[in-house]
Amino acid sequence: MAVKKASQAPLRVFVSSTYEDMIDYRTAVVDELNNLEVVPHAMEQFVSSPDKALDVVLSEVRRCQLFIALVAMRYGSVDSETGKSFSELEYEEAFKNGIPVLAFIIDENERPVLPKYVDVGEPAETQKVQSDF
Repeated sequence: MAVKKASQAPLRVFVSSTYEDMIDYRTAVVDELNNLEVVPHAMEQFVSSPDKALDVVLSEVRRCQLFIALVAMRYGSVDSETGKSFSELEYEEAFKNGIPVLAFIIDENERPVLPKYVDVGEPAETQKVQSDF
C-alpha cells in the first residue's frame, strides 16, 4: 500500500460479513484498519436513517475504495425484494463498481465454528460459490 500524503483523503474500507457469528473478527479487522489510519465502514457504525437499510448499505459500499469480505458458514439476513443476503448484495455492488475485494474465508480447522452459526438446508445451498462472478 502506498504511503498516504498529508493532503490525501484517508482510504475508505467497507467491512462485510454476517454479524452475530463474526463479531470478534469484525472488531479485529476494524481495529486494525483504524491502526492503519484508514476509515473502516461497517454496519455497526451506521447511524439511524429514514432510508431503506439496503439503500444505505449499498451507498456506503460505493463510497469506499476497498471491500473486505469476511466469510464463514452463514448466508445472513435476506433482502425480501431480491431474495439475496445483504452480504451478497454488498459484494455484488463492490464488484459492479470496480472496487477491489479482499475476501477472507474462515478456516474451520483453525477456528472451529459453533453449530448454531452454521446454516443448513436452503440457506446453506444459497451460500455455495456461484460461478457467474
